[in-house]
Amino acid sequence: MIRFGMIIFTFTALFAPFAAYAGNNATESVADTVSVEQAVADTSFVIEVDRAYPMSGRSVILNDTYSVSVADGRVVSRLPYFGRAYSIPYGGGEGLMFEAEIESYVCRHGRRDTVEVEFSAQTREDRFEFRISLFPNGNANISVTSTNRQPISYGGELESAPAAE
Repeated sequence: MIRFGMIIFTFTALFAPFAAYAGNNATESVADTVSVEQAVADTSFVIEVDRAYPMSGRSVILNDTYSVSVADGRVVSRLPYFGRAYSIPYGGGEGLMFEAEIESYVCRHGRRDTVEVEFSAQTREDRFEFRISLFPNGNANISVTSTNRQPISYGGELESAPAAE
């Protein structure tokens, strides 16, 4: 019984500072939530992607610059694709490297202060459904489902509104 008490005491002593740090960040994230909501409400934002999560296989760390940009009713997708394609043009086609008009843009609040964004885009090769979860700290998860390819997800960070062209 004494050993069990010693283990609990050691655990508490080691992790108490981390619990206090997490509590301080909770008040800062409220201000971040406002900026996330503002960017999404304006339908103008950029997400820099640094990791891909294919349906089969391991996650892939992305070293090059990849992103999803939403502005003026259009999406610019610069994302790599890892997975199985069912019906694509010879040579692989454009994949997830495209610019297209956004159809059916929906934004709503999710669990744990997240902002959920859903929209679709049609290219000459495929139809893509995007589901984006934006967290108060600026992190983002992107899930892309298409007609001719396996679904794939990405992780990244909300950067800012895209620059005017």
